[in-house]
Amino acid sequence: MNYAEEQQAKATAVWQRAFRFALANATVFFLFSCVLFLLETQSLLTLLSVPALFFLGSSISFVMLIRGGGVFAAFSWFTFSVGVYFGLGTVMGALDPDPRTVHYLSSLVLSTDLTRMNLLNSSSVMLVSLAARPLCYTPRLPDGYQTLGYYELTELLRKLFPLMTIFALIALVLQFIFFPIAEDLIVRTFLSSFYLVVPYCALALGLLWTRLARFWATLGAIVFLLALSFALLSTAKYSIVSIMIALIAGRWIRQRTTRSVITGVLVLAATYFVLGSIANRARQHEKYDTGESTPLTRFEVLVDTVLFDEGHYLKSMQGDSLRDAGTPNILTRFSMTAIQSYLIDQYESNNPGTSLDDFWVAAIPRVLWADKPIITRFGAELHAEFWRQEAESALAPTYSAEAYWNYGPAGVVIVSVLLGLEIGWLTRRWQIAASGSDPAYFLVAFPVVLMAVYVETWIAATYIGGFLTILGVWFCTRFFLHSFLRAELRSFSGQVTTHI
Repeated sequence: MNYAEEQQAKATAVWQRAFRFALANATVFFLFSCVLFLLETQSLLTLLSVPALFFLGSSISFVMLIRGGGVFAAFSWFTFSVGVYFGLGTVMGALDPDPRTVHYLSSLVLSTDLTRMNLLNSSSVMLVSLAARPLCYTPRLPDGYQTLGYYELTELLRKLFPLMTIFALIALVLQFIFFPIAEDLIVRTFLSSFYLVVPYCALALGLLWTRLARFWATLGAIVFLLALSFALLSTAKYSIVSIMIALIAGRWIRQRTTRSVITGVLVLAATYFVLGSIANRARQHEKYDTGESTPLTRFEVLVDTVLFDEGHYLKSMQGDSLRDAGTPNILTRFSMTAIQSYLIDQYESNNPGTSLDDFWVAAIPRVLWADKPIITRFGAELHAEFWRQEAESALAPTYSAEAYWNYGPAGVVIVSVLLGLEIGWLTRRWQIAASGSDPAYFLVAFPVVLMAVYVETWIAATYIGGFLTILGVWFCTRFFLHSFLRAELRSFSGQVTTHI
């Protein structure tokens, strides 16, 4: 066995050990949830010990999967996400229930709902993991694959970094021009797609920091800080977390020791706590307006929020804003207790959801159908229905709750298996790309992370439309890179044949 084969064998062993641990964690979560469901226990401490244990196991699994090479593996980030939402979020939702819900008034109802939620979420996570296993358990490449080395890939990315930085600056300027959001849906779609170059720039910055010329490293750092500032100006926690994930993941490609992975997770959490709290409070400012605020107005709002007593600046609390501004613990943001329980009750009361009735619409690009219905419209509708008031924001159920809401247990099985196959295939493509045999996948690697890490989403938009978009971009890039890479590889190492 040569050195390359020995390293591949070690990487395979580390990944398989991490995957087995994640699968065991999901299985234990499911078995304990079944036992508590059958026993109909009302002990809050006992009920919360199960998701708490699952969160701990998911955190350990995530560190192990990253160390095993799964920096952009969909399964790694799915494992992290379900641990946060189905583990930590469930615990926080029970310890600090929303005062406008029945869970705040009745511990009996809360216990019953926790039992049902744990069973729903644990069964789904286990099904996703089992469906993904045949595709992503073994990262060894098939016979006949010739790899493009790590050095060649990073050198190619280093050459492209100046162009990426310039495009990222243009994307940020366009976001300011159309701030806070473009009215035309096609323009909005284009801007959101083009903006992906910004997190890619942050990713490359984390990966290439020690290899970049001082000027481009400095400009890249400026782009990252501008992007983080813009995300805060938009009061978008999603954007804040996304740009930080990109930078940290880039570093993990270069260095993924246990210390590096844990440090990255802690930095990500600290960023969310600090900037996320500011974003939550800024949304309650009297001058804040979702669709009309100018960048200057938003800046004034942020200054007031950070420097002055919020009591003088907050407008009256209504809707789901009350909890965000009034609760110092931002971890309640991950609580799905109220909305999951509501959707389960709706289905069991013979009032199933309709959000998946026209799921096929998500598969058609808006450029081909300008009048296509907005597939995320259900967020505002669910908000209005759940809070029984005019929609001030949008709600997104977890995929497991939406599946149950629409089709009951059968829906959970079908959606979980579909999601597992998608995550398994995407993880497999990352394993091939990380070995150097599918450089086109790097273009969609970050969108894959975003798709896997947000389980608080709508199924059609993310797992149908989003997945098909990723698939289309990957396929087109794979086709056009063939001749380009041949030319580049000759400059690195002479005649090199690449399997794409």
